[in-house]
Amino acid sequence: MIDRIFFAAFSFCLLVVATLVLASSLFGIEPSAAAQARAVPAASMARMVQLPPVEIVGRRLASDATLARTEAEAPAAQRLQ
Repeated sequence: MIDRIFFAAFSFCLLVVATLVLASSLFGIEPSAAAQARAVPAASMARMVQLPPVEIVGRRLASDATLARTEAEAPAAQRLQ
């Protein structure tokens, strides 16, 4: 029973938050100047590093092992019971 109440309250809170987000974007409400001053600029958060290109070469090993069997060797109908 508690899960029904919790999920109903959670859904209602999500609905309220989504409505506020849509209303703020619709009416163009900007964050306050104090909030913008506290925000860290994106340029100082991460530096971009360019690495030289790498060429990857892969080769198959010659193997005589059978990895898959065909239906003629072991029909699926014989394995099912």
